[in-house]
Amino acid sequence: MKRFVISVLSAAFGVLFITVAASEAGEMTGTVKKIDAGKSTVTVTVDGADKTFTVNKDASFTSVSIVKGKKPGKEMEKVEAIDALSGIKEGAKVTLLTETVDEKEVVKAVKVDGGTTMAKNKKKDK
Repeated sequence: MKRFVISVLSAAFGVLFITVAASEAGEMTGTVKKIDAGKSTVTVTVDGADKTFTVNKDASFTSVSIVKGKKPGKEMEKVEAIDALSGIKEGAKVTLLTETVDEKEVVKAVKVDGGTTMAKNKKKDK
């Protein structure tokens, strides 16, 4: 009986630990105010307040835009990879996925809404 109680308590602690670890990840949507590719930081305005985040060196960057489908009334989501943080335009609407690393919130993924990236703007200028 003693082993059973210890096993149950160990399992409960494991579930609690996993729940706490999972709650450290976050998602937020805002507008890019400033990008410092050299320092790997992005400043985003979220709910009227500016927040600066360090971007993880392994972060992923994507651009998501809505395009017309082949059939009338059908729309599709077009997802494109962005090479780096420097490819994101200030003023772009973004969704950041964050995680806590060494008690600091860092960005692990950036999704740019509406396809507003530097690469898109350069193509339009040509």
